[in-house]
Amino acid sequence: MLNQESLTVLQNCPLFAALAPGEWSMILPYLKGSLKLYSRDQIIAFEEDPCQAIGVVIEGSIHIQRIFPSGKSITIETLRPGDSFGEALLFANQGVYPATLIAPEDCQVLFIPKEEVLLLLEKSAAFRANMLRSLSNRILLLNRRIKGLTLGTVRQKVANYLLEEWARQKRTQLVMTWARHELADALGIPRPSLSRELIAMREEGWIHFDRKTITILNLAALRSSLGN
Repeated sequence: MLNQESLTVLQNCPLFAALAPGEWSMILPYLKGSLKLYSRDQIIAFEEDPCQAIGVVIEGSIHIQRIFPSGKSITIETLRPGDSFGEALLFANQGVYPATLIAPEDCQVLFIPKEEVLLLLEKSAAFRANMLRSLSNRILLLNRRIKGLTLGTVRQKVANYLLEEWARQKRTQLVMTWARHELADALGIPRPSLSRELIAMREEGWIHFDRKTITILNLAALRSSLGN
């Protein structure tokens, strides 16, 4: 049963953005998906598990990780309350998770099964538009990550990330949602190399940073490092 806190998180989820009060009352009966609780370090889904529902993080966080045979793991993305997953997999011919989902802390996830997603798509024009927007954004994110992997130097990878966040957050003081080691994993560089590059950029007057923010001081220099 969804409580008021869960509903508030759903209302802030991009999949349910811009729904009118009348639409909410119409679609709430279809949000019967199970609310599941996970404890710290519990696996939510293994790589290659079938995806049979859209998940929405209600409380806590989820790490999307690639786990290698050696035991080493790389965090690809961190999901927080209001973030969703599974949209791009649910209707795929081979709809399996491409990575492992793990709870780094106690968390709650609402799962909306495929059958109910189909009903939501049928009943709500706003939900249909949000689904299309979500899928389009994921395609753009994938393209950006492919671009990031093709960049040659640590400086280019860091500069590219900062410019993407500047475009996404629409401000020069960037709020960092990833821990330093998570960002290093996402960029495919060692954490010490990331720290050295951030310090170098700060000394050259390109950025300023503290534990939670990075402020861009020289956009032109970041662009120039990418050849833009």
